[in-house]
Amino acid sequence: MKCYEVTRCSEKERETCYVWKHFSEHPDEMEDLNCWVIKGTYHEEHLDQSKKCRKCRYYVALNRETGINARHDADIALVSCAGSINYEKTTAIGQVWEALKKHRKHKVMFDISNVNNIYSCGLSLLVKMHKEASAADGMLVVVGGRDHLRQILHSSMLSKILHLAPEHESARQLFDAMARKKEEHEQRKAALAKKALEEAALAAEAAKPKPPPPKRFVRCWEYWQNHNPRNATACNECFHRLNPKAQACWVIEGLVEGVTFHFVNESCLDCAYFEEFGRVPQAQG
Repeated sequence: MKCYEVTRCSEKERETCYVWKHFSEHPDEMEDLNCWVIKGTYHEEHLDQSKKCRKCRYYVALNRETGINARHDADIALVSCAGSINYEKTTAIGQVWEALKKHRKHKVMFDISNVNNIYSCGLSLLVKMHKEASAADGMLVVVGGRDHLRQILHSSMLSKILHLAPEHESARQLFDAMARKKEEHEQRKAALAKKALEEAALAAEAAKPKPPPPKRFVRCWEYWQNHNPRNATACNECFHRLNPKAQACWVIEGLVEGVTFHFVNESCLDCAYFEEFGRVPQAQG
């Protein structure tokens, strides 16, 4: 259907028509031609012209239904569209996307199986949806699409950015793969955090001041290397070595009414051996 067949505009009105000036010599090419697209009214900067086009009988006749359906009752929202994704459809899809974001639905299958064309405004929206979904730990998967639509995605290099799937099952597989990847990432993140805590605990333990190792108690003849300068008797002849007891040499046993007790020999108080080993309790033996 040609636009002038719907609007039934006069010859005079056609003379001022932008589209008629370009197709007057070949009016057959105007069959189902979206004239508002040629005028560029689907762009944001031409909103005034777009308002005029929306009042046109031809525009209304070709845009009675948006052909957009959206389901978001499941974990993965499904949005489908039919016909041509022009400015009006792009606006409607954008509103659907805003509603999905409001409900925190960032995993979306966008089915374009029944779409016959998509304009640059629609491509821009797909990129926007892809970026916003990814930023929210979600994903947009474009499902289906006729050969020439896929050619548009490839020629615009969007096939390198967007996630594409031939049908719903393969799209769900992409979402499952994303979920597994996210789970593995969380597991690695948890493992790294655990390792960092363990390393921090080890570092803190290593930074603690360590007490000096206990001094090993040696017997007096080992300390004096067989010669006590205060004793004329050599150590190997001393009764402490010949008949060693459990207690050290400065310890003297006392007995009062059958009760045994120990005390320190006063003559040992200024002895270097006693000063080193006798001032603090030491293991005897």
